[in-house]
Amino acid sequence: MTSFPIQFRFLWFKPLRRAGGFLTLNILGSMETRRKISTMLTRKTPLFFFMLCLPLSRVLADEKKYGLVGKEVSLIPEVSGQLQRIVWKFGDNKAVEWEKDELIDSYREFKNRTSLDVKSGIMTIKTLTKDLEGLYSAEINGYPPTKKFSVIVLYPVSKPNTNHTCSESMCTLSCVGEDTTEGRYEWIKGEKEVVSGNSQLIVQKNNMTVDVAYTCNYSNPLTFELADPVVPFPPESSPVGPILGGIFGILCLIALVFVVYKFKLLNFLRSTGKTTPGNDLEENVAEGNDGKPGNTAYAENGGNIDSSPPNKESPTEEAALLTRDNTETGDSNQPEGV
Repeated sequence: MTSFPIQFRFLWFKPLRRAGGFLTLNILGSMETRRKISTMLTRKTPLFFFMLCLPLSRVLADEKKYGLVGKEVSLIPEVSGQLQRIVWKFGDNKAVEWEKDELIDSYREFKNRTSLDVKSGIMTIKTLTKDLEGLYSAEINGYPPTKKFSVIVLYPVSKPNTNHTCSESMCTLSCVGEDTTEGRYEWIKGEKEVVSGNSQLIVQKNNMTVDVAYTCNYSNPLTFELADPVVPFPPESSPVGPILGGIFGILCLIALVFVVYKFKLLNFLRSTGKTTPGNDLEENVAEGNDGKPGNTAYAENGGNIDSSPPNKESPTEEAALLTRDNTETGDSNQPEGV
């Protein structure tokens, strides 16, 4: 016996496409077998296509079902008519079984962890663990399963970490999440725009990227976490800020010096029994003295102060006046009649 290839071209049936749109079968047999197959393909092509596509349709019907560790997942079979018997299998082993007018039986690790709706055939697996991952199928009323479920148990993703390496004109952003099943990355520019589906993102510096935040979204089919935003090109600082800060600092310094001076002045006045700098003048005025020489009777003179300086006489005039005063005094002291 020899092996010979048979090549088909299926441009109209997308699931059967291969590279270049061809499907190649290697058949092991004699030349007689090869002749019979060739005859069947030329005379009974529709029947051959039906037989070929029937098992493929069942394989293509598999469905992925995701569940979180510790949570639950529900498997919904394709049913028709009234249900008499349901058998759910995990791989080739029975997981849950039910027949009409009987109780539901659960086996092995599925005891106390499953529930079965006998009207719809839906099986719910509770408290999921990683060992419950695999293929599930349902036999309804004794018929082979028409659908298989690939159950995948996931852990919630954790918050990713970001790193960035920048030059003057370009930045490379990197996002690192825990290595979990079905994990994927997205980069979000601003608030909504998704710019990349990879763990790394290269950003060129231009007017559209300056002062713009980029956020990494790390997710699996059931959960997601956002990293802290990264601004690769922050806006350049303006000199107005430092100038205003300097002016404000100088004003604060001046105010501080004034407060200290005022505080020390008040302390000095209190230590001398004065409360304000004008107290001495007010007290002197109240006593009739404004503090100026020669003006000691402000109140006695009716409030009029003679500000002219006193007359000063020469020594000769002072001696003559003194002699005159003595003469007058002597005359007045003599007895009458002398």
